[in-house]
Amino acid sequence: MSARLATSSFGVLIILAIGCQKEQAPTSPSSLPAVQTMTLSGVVLDTAANPVQNASVEIFSGATAPVSASTDVAGRFSIVFDRVASQALSVRVTKSGFHPVTVNSLPSPQLQIRLLAVDLLNLHAAYSITVEASGCEGIPAELRRRTYSVSIGSPQRYTAVFTGDLGGATFYRGYGTLSVLVGNNTAKVMIYSWDAFERWLEDQPIFEQLNPSGYLALMGAVSATPSDANGTLSGAFDGSFSYCPSSSLNSTNVDWPPKCNVTAVTCESPSHQVTLARR
Repeated sequence: MSARLATSSFGVLIILAIGCQKEQAPTSPSSLPAVQTMTLSGVVLDTAANPVQNASVEIFSGATAPVSASTDVAGRFSIVFDRVASQALSVRVTKSGFHPVTVNSLPSPQLQIRLLAVDLLNLHAAYSITVEASGCEGIPAELRRRTYSVSIGSPQRYTAVFTGDLGGATFYRGYGTLSVLVGNNTAKVMIYSWDAFERWLEDQPIFEQLNPSGYLALMGAVSATPSDANGTLSGAFDGSFSYCPSSSLNSTNVDWPPKCNVTAVTCESPSHQVTLARR
């Protein structure tokens, strides 16, 4: 299983690809530090995984002189600079409306950081969430459109992450809480088990328990901007519906996800729909 913090959960990234192009031999005296010409490139995103345009990326330590670049519409940047080989690089990322980020001693060619907005979208409220399948004729008609209640609470451990316990149906223990990543004006609804991520850093679905022992598993994400004064969020849900008519729980650990006793019917699509409306 993959860790959602690294891939989606919280993949607000500055991906730094550093390649050594050439090395200039030091001149006399031989004790002068070696200088390398390098390229630093990557992308800057916000906490809802949106690209941040016109962010300033500055190399202020480890280069022979400070050098910077601005991100483009896709949040990407590229800088060619001369580096003092014996010194660690330090990079600062700034953008109006966001908290600045400084990275010292870059630990790897792919560095992941969070660029956090000063004013985050506030989703603390009670909602109805409707998840509707696109197509999926193999899944019973009554399961292709599900509406649940969800109370989204204030962020706690992570400033830009809200969580919400689903209601209006029966959910397997540990698989009925979703999360929402927020930026300054957008949100990404993560239809994954928040508990599974918190406990094991795993991507697991939301499992609705059906009578007598079947389940409906929902997994995916939707990014959206509030469309009205009530803060309604809606958009295409890129993910899956999975229907199992007969399942069982692990006999030694009931916190593990249910196991389908037959072949589950799974419908994956980038065109499922999600609507999150305040009640």
